[in-house]
Amino acid sequence: MNEPSRGVVATPLTGRRFGIALALTLAAVAAIWIRTPPLYFTNDDVLIRLGIEGQLVPGAPATGFVLFTHSALAWALVWLHAHTALPLWDLVTIGTLTVGIATIVALGWCAAGGGWLPGSIAVAALAIPALPLLGGVQFTISAVAAGGGAAALGFVELAGRRPRRSMIVAAVLLGLLGEMIRPMGAAAGGLAVGVLLVPVAISAPAPLRRQYLLALATVLAGVAVVTTGLQYIDGLIYRLDPAWDEYQRYHWRLVHLLEWGGGTTLAEADAMRHAAGWTINDWVLLKRWLGVDPALHGFEQIARVMEAAPNTGWGGTLLTRLPQVLDAEHLRRLVAESASVLGIAAVYAIVRGRGRENIPLAGATVAFVLFCLVLEVVFKDLPFRLLAPLQLCFAAVVVMTGGAGRAPAGWQPALGLVLLLALGGRELATVVTRLEGSGRQAAQVDEEVRLLSRLDPSLLVLHADGFPAEIFWRPLVRRTDAPPNIRLDDNNQSPHLQRFLTATGRQPLLRAICQDPSILIISEDDRIEPVVPYMREHFAADVQWTKVFDASFRAWRCTPRNAPGESDPVVRGRELKDR
Repeated sequence: MNEPSRGVVATPLTGRRFGIALALTLAAVAAIWIRTPPLYFTNDDVLIRLGIEGQLVPGAPATGFVLFTHSALAWALVWLHAHTALPLWDLVTIGTLTVGIATIVALGWCAAGGGWLPGSIAVAALAIPALPLLGGVQFTISAVAAGGGAAALGFVELAGRRPRRSMIVAAVLLGLLGEMIRPMGAAAGGLAVGVLLVPVAISAPAPLRRQYLLALATVLAGVAVVTTGLQYIDGLIYRLDPAWDEYQRYHWRLVHLLEWGGGTTLAEADAMRHAAGWTINDWVLLKRWLGVDPALHGFEQIARVMEAAPNTGWGGTLLTRLPQVLDAEHLRRLVAESASVLGIAAVYAIVRGRGRENIPLAGATVAFVLFCLVLEVVFKDLPFRLLAPLQLCFAAVVVMTGGAGRAPAGWQPALGLVLLLALGGRELATVVTRLEGSGRQAAQVDEEVRLLSRLDPSLLVLHADGFPAEIFWRPLVRRTDAPPNIRLDDNNQSPHLQRFLTATGRQPLLRAICQDPSILIISEDDRIEPVVPYMREHFAADVQWTKVFDASFRAWRCTPRNAPGESDPVVRGRELKDR
């Protein structure tokens, strides 16, 4: 049996407490979701699931080449889906999130040692950042939680006197699963826990400091090796199919151009456009996620643009963004969004009651703020799907650190528990309220899609985030009533999509939309305006957009300018329902 370590490393994970933590997590999931069924937080999971199930493009087979998750896992789910009707992608992401949260809760509980009061404080503290994660399904959240839980478990074991092989294997398996679901997400969770534990390890008693730092170095090296290795294997799998390999390389070129190409000068942008033979509007089409014409925005054109792009490098881009992010406004926003977990750190400081022992907590708090700001510099923003599970990782470090050593006596622990229960009650009410609102929105979207179907479109083009796909398609539910549809995103050169358009005589798609009035596009009005000059520049056609449906989303028909029916009133969801 691995003995407890002194100082900041707490009692190692026990199977009994993990089992109870897992049961509590599952009970929380059931209690929240039975009241109001969950929705996806974003539409990414919808695209992955529909691709794995063969529903992303009409008539296309299932595929494991879904970009955002590891192709080995996706292809395994494709094979399993052929033998079962279960929503496998949802089960994997939900199961991984549940195990990741349970691991973190169990580690925090073990850190509290014996006694019901310290254990209750630990569980209550970790429930606060965990509850918002249970308000929906999102694969990045699952991956970050798994990566953070795996790193914390690995650190506790490696920093102990006699690491247990079974626990190290469990940590590796949990981390691998997170990496397979969302490689960079799991890496972010593991890296966060490692970085936040650095000040904790440095402030450890001298006899243990070297042991803790060595354990941290091992964990961080493991995260780097696993992430790099899986990315390499993913690339090898894509190379087995040249068309999909090109599709993946196209994706990363777009990431470079659209995410990191904003700092180019006007002369550099003109050189990039001329290299591909584009007009200014052709470039705008790509930025508006309308680059679907393979003759205009295909692989060769993007390759030429990349060759003409300035070789700025990541370092120059990051240095440009650094002063834009490391300012008072970003810091205030981060503190406001992280108020609950910063409150947990404050409560633990009160519970500990001794200033010197709060130095590791203060160091971890500063490291958390700096880590989040650095992520904003690298990734341009810090959305809920990344910040929320990182807050759970921070809370795990706080609880593991604040719960180690001899628990203080007196009134502080009781006060801390009361404060944490109040914070937890507020978080639970927020989650339930948001789920109830999402449930009403889901019912509204269902009705609006049914009403839109009365217009009898031959094809719906779901452009960017104009249609609430994450509301219409739901976790654990298989829809059979969706109208024929395709989706336009940043990368529209999917072999399945292009083959469908060619086979149905809809190449190029934007011209087909403007020639076939039965094709409707769901989008925001300002996002599709570049189609008008596109038709004028490439086909000498003068067209206009006519709004044909206006509800929580808008549907448009492309028609010749001044064609009959131009002045027809807009069909609104309520009006169509009354017909």
